[in-house]
Amino acid sequence: MDNAALLVANLMLCAAGLLSIVRIFIGPAPVDRAIGLEVFTLAGIALIATHGMQTNVEFYYDLLILWALLAFASTSALGLYLKRSKLR
Repeated sequence: MDNAALLVANLMLCAAGLLSIVRIFIGPAPVDRAIGLEVFTLAGIALIATHGMQTNVEFYYDLLILWALLAFASTSALGLYLKRSKLR
């Protein structure tokens, strides 16, 4: 893939990560903070995927699958906790 396109993708993903950090710290509700954390995790996963494309290292993809599964499980658990608690 073209290096310029990957550079633009990396910059956009970094911007998404920074904005999600702002949402985590400023979010008015715990649900907003959970969404910010999920977006931050997905931006990190996508950054590692683009790095794997740049370096042609296939080992990154195995790690990304594991990280995505852990992120899904943790977000589901956090959502269930927030649903049952009074933190909404």
